[in-house]
Amino acid sequence: QERGVFLASIADDVTFLDSAGPTQSVTVTGNEGTGVRVADGGVNATFTNGTYSNNGAGSQFPGFNLVSFSGTVAFDGVTASGNSDNGIEVNSSGVITLRNVTAENNTTVNEGDGAEIVSSTSLTVIGGSFSGNADSGIDVESVPAVSLMSVAANDNGRDGFTFEGNVATQSAVTVTGGTFSGNVRDGVHLSTVADVTFTANANAVLSSNGGDGIDIDDFSGTVTLRNLTASGNIERGFVVAN
Repeated sequence: QERGVFLASIADDVTFLDSAGPTQSVTVTGNEGTGVRVADGGVNATFTNGTYSNNGAGSQFPGFNLVSFSGTVAFDGVTASGNSDNGIEVNSSGVITLRNVTAENNTTVNEGDGAEIVSSTSLTVIGGSFSGNADSGIDVESVPAVSLMSVAANDNGRDGFTFEGNVATQSAVTVTGGTFSGNVRDGVHLSTVADVTFTANANAVLSSNGGDGIDIDDFSGTVTLRNLTASGNIERGFVVAN
């Protein structure tokens, strides 16, 4: 079939809940098109566990495509891997949360992020793995508040974590710990931001990237880097420039 699940013009909430037992599992895999597409979304969307992988059959289709939710969009324990475009993409929505998500090896020609979040109110990513994708592990555009905690974004075809803001958004980006290593370009690349805080904890690594460990350009506020180690990158460990 073309899509796994397609919903449009939802007036309220959308919930996909995967619990223990074969009759309660959610598996959306191997479809010719998008795994789950919600156009003209409602208020809130919740996806708990479940597998949304290997969708697209060689064309450019993601595991998730969600548009226009006014409230909270939450992914918890979801796997969205091996799709022919992005694992998860959310556009023009409210508060986005990704907790312990696996979005790996999403790929097509020059495309395929683990997660792509565009023009939404805020993004929080806690744990999870966004590695081995054709483009970036996590790609965020025009989101005012972004927080990543203990994320793995390694061995991607572009950056581990890419952020592109705009002057009107005046975004604040906070990264705590995590690993951003072995990417073809930068471990972390942030462009057009207001304030940046990047703090290491015991597992923070920004190493062996093909570009820089961290590249921050065109910022208008304060950049704070604490206790970071960036080693073995082909270009520079840290770059902060306007």
